Amino acid sequence: MAPEQFRDAASVTVSADIYSLGSMLYELLAGDVPIAYKGDITSFSDKVENFDPLPPQRRDHSISKDIQNVCLKCLAKSPNSDMPLLLN
Repeated sequence: MAPEQFRDAASVTVSADIYSLGSMLYELLAGDVPIAYKGDITSFSDKVENFDPLPPQRRDHSISKDIQNVCLKCLAKSPNSDMPLLLN
């Protein structure tokens, strides 16, 4: 679930779909979900809004930085985020 869906589900835009795409791409690359749901929606929403997932390349060094950057850009916390792409 995209962070903005927790805040105001009525105003969700296509950016929530981009976040979902990033989540699926993350799982394909890293073999795990970006943020795990542990049965408590409140702590899950807090994690989604306040914690960044581990970069996929840290789980699998064969992942290119370019595809990792695309994935992490899709997982930006704000739909209007100007999150810089990782260069390291």
